[in-house]
Amino acid sequence: MNKSIILLSALTMTMASFNNIKRDDHVANIPAERMAANVVTAFQHRSLEEYKVLFPTLEVFHAMMEKNSNFYGKNLQEAKADFDTQYTREVLPALNQSFESVLAQGRKAGINWSVIKFVRVELGSSDVPTTITFSSQDKQYHLRFEKPLFINGEWMISPHVTLS
Repeated sequence: MNKSIILLSALTMTMASFNNIKRDDHVANIPAERMAANVVTAFQHRSLEEYKVLFPTLEVFHAMMEKNSNFYGKNLQEAKADFDTQYTREVLPALNQSFESVLAQGRKAGINWSVIKFVRVELGSSDVPTTITFSSQDKQYHLRFEKPLFINGEWMISPHVTLS
């Protein structure tokens, strides 16, 4: 089974739940603010471990695959095994690399990570990134997450983040 198709399928199911959330619903903003504050804290501490807990675990993806088992049919176990490999070989390394890249870019830009402060979060959509604004030494910066995930009532980061 093509590994890219499995990953795309799992993320598509997640994105389908993302697109059903009302962006102006205050209830949806509470988890977004919690996620954003936790992202800022992880960068303050320069802690990859704190950052990684904001991304869905393999078990969360497996539960989503089981919930949508009709899609996989008899191939569910094979799809899970293929996704396991994709997750550990590609997704997690991309998450780790983007975190380290943002830290390095921030250092070059003069950001003192230990004193950054959360300013706001702006929820995006499938076409518009979610933006977390933070400040450091009276200057504002933005972390842009492509296609963050909304799973089990919580916003979670995606492995794709840029600093501006």
